[in-house]
Amino acid sequence: MLDLDLPETYETGDPTRIRDSIADVPRQMREAYAAARALMLDARPIRSLTIAGMGDSAIGAEIALGAFDGAIRAPTNVIRGYDLPAWARGAEDVVIVVSHSGNSEEVVACFEEALLRGCRVVALSNGGYIAGKAAELGLPLASCGPGGRYSATTGLAGLAVVGALTALGILPDTAAEAEEACAIVEESNRMLGPNVPVMRSSCKRLAGQFMTRVPILLAGGHLAPVARWWKIQINSTAKMLAVWEELPEFNHGGMMILDTLGAKWQNVMAVSLRAVDEHPRIALRHAATATLMLEAGMNIDSVRARGQSKLAQAFSLVAYGDWCAYYTALIAGIDPAIYGTVPAMDRLKDFLAQAT
Repeated sequence: MLDLDLPETYETGDPTRIRDSIADVPRQMREAYAAARALMLDARPIRSLTIAGMGDSAIGAEIALGAFDGAIRAPTNVIRGYDLPAWARGAEDVVIVVSHSGNSEEVVACFEEALLRGCRVVALSNGGYIAGKAAELGLPLASCGPGGRYSATTGLAGLAVVGALTALGILPDTAAEAEEACAIVEESNRMLGPNVPVMRSSCKRLAGQFMTRVPILLAGGHLAPVARWWKIQINSTAKMLAVWEELPEFNHGGMMILDTLGAKWQNVMAVSLRAVDEHPRIALRHAATATLMLEAGMNIDSVRARGQSKLAQAFSLVAYGDWCAYYTALIAGIDPAIYGTVPAMDRLKDFLAQAT
C-alpha cells in the first residue's frame, strides 16, 4: 500500500496541491460568513424560507439549518431540484439561492421562478448567470467561496448561509458559533494533515480500510448531512462507491438485509459519525446498530465530533471527511482534483445541452 508518511507520495499523487486547498478552507469559511453577514437585507417579517442548492451547497445549507434547529424564526426547507414549493409566492417568502458557479441549472430554475413569484431573493454565488442577474437587478449578493478544482466547499456554503440567516434576522447573533466552526476546521487540519504520521492518524488508517471495502456512512440528527457529504467526497475525490444512511431511518428499512448477505458484508466498511451531545435514543441506536453489524460480520468504526456548538461539531467531521477522501484517493492512485478528470460528467453535460 502507498506510504502516506513519505513526502514524495504527495508530490507525485497530488501534483496540483489539493492539500493546500483543503488547508485554506477555514480562511474561505470566514470570508464567506463575513460577506453574507454584511448584507443589508430587508427586515420585513418572513413567512417562510427556502434555500435552493445542489451538492455541497445544499449540504452546507442543511448543516446550517440543523445546527440552529429550534432557533430559526421561520419555517425552512432545502430544495434540490428545479421547482420551488407552492407556498413560496410573495414578498414574505425568502428564497436563498446558493451556487458556486452561478450556473447550476436546477438552482437557476429556482432563482428565476422566485423572481417571477415576487419572492425576496438572496444570492450566494461567485459568478455565472445568478451573480450577473442578481447584480443587474440590484438583489442582495455575496460570494460563498471560490469553488474550483477541489470539492471542499460545504463549509463555505454553510457559513455563507449562516451569515445570510443572521443578516435576515432569522437567527440571533451567530459570530461565536461561526468562529468556533472555522477554528475547529483549522485545528482539524493540523491534526489530520499530511505531516501527521499514519500511526497517529486515525484518518489515514480509515482511508486504508476503504481500499477493499464499500464505505457506509451512518449519522443521525444534525450530523446526517455530514454523512451525505462524506459520501459525495469519496465519490468525487477518490472516484469510489460509497453509501450514506440516516439514523433512525436506517433502522426501519436498511437493517432488514443484515441477516441475508452473509460473507458479502466483509466487503463493507461502516463508519458511524457521532455527536458530542447526541439525543439519547440516537446514541442507543448507534450502539445497537454497531452490535448487530458486528454480529453480521461487517467491519465497523466510528468518528466522534469535536466542539461545543452543533455547527463546530458538524464541521469538525466535514474536515475529517475531506482529509479521509483525499487520502483514499492517493492510496487508490487517483488524482484528488475533481475537475477535468471525470469524462462521465462531461458526457452528461453534453447530453443535457443537446436536449435543451
